[in-house]
Amino acid sequence: MTMARRSTPVMGVHAAAPRVTPQAVVMLVGYVGLPLLTALVLFDVFIWAVVKLIWGGCYGLWCWF
Repeated sequence: MTMARRSTPVMGVHAAAPRVTPQAVVMLVGYVGLPLLTALVLFDVFIWAVVKLIWGGCYGLWCWF
């Protein structure tokens, strides 16, 4: 389902077309972006600790340098 780009008159009134507001962007970043980024960083630290403790090595691109 897509939102219409053009507004159509409703009972003779031309309302503004739907759009993404700055508050929607803030909420998207705050409720989706930051928790997802935090979970991925914690997962990466967990995998790094497991590899370091069990095999004594490292993984990732920084190990090549």
